[in-house]
Amino acid sequence: MLKDKNAFVTGSYLIQFFDSEYTVECSTELNACEFASTFFKKIEEVIKGIFNNKAIVRYNVDSRIGFFVLIIANTSAKEALNKWIEIIKRLRKEKINVPIFVDWLRETDVTPEELGAYVGQALALMDLELVTETPIDIEKIVRELRE
Repeated sequence: MLKDKNAFVTGSYLIQFFDSEYTVECSTELNACEFASTFFKKIEEVIKGIFNNKAIVRYNVDSRIGFFVLIIANTSAKEALNKWIEIIKRLRKEKINVPIFVDWLRETDVTPEELGAYVGQALALMDLELVTETPIDIEKIVRELRE
């Protein structure tokens, strides 16, 4: 963030959360504190608008991906996953490019294949790579699935 809290920012602005940097558009002149507040308010406004206030928004930091947003939705998996993709696209239009993930509290009404397709689409939209706790041999997995 800015060292001078009274400095004003407009246009494209780089903000840093821990070891991660994000570019955000600021269309009006705001001081640094107002800017940070506006950034988080915009994220929550988009999420709560799409989920009709049926979601909790949490902010967190991970050692591998840095700052990210977690949505906990009081919906089924299919609804949460569809809205997740919509949120990512909407925030990108707002020039807010932070990793966003979703969890749901109701039934898991998608197949593993459908879930994989949603996750793949979301990761591609966020320009993130799949990260696992332990290495996996995807060629071996695909070979076994084809047998």
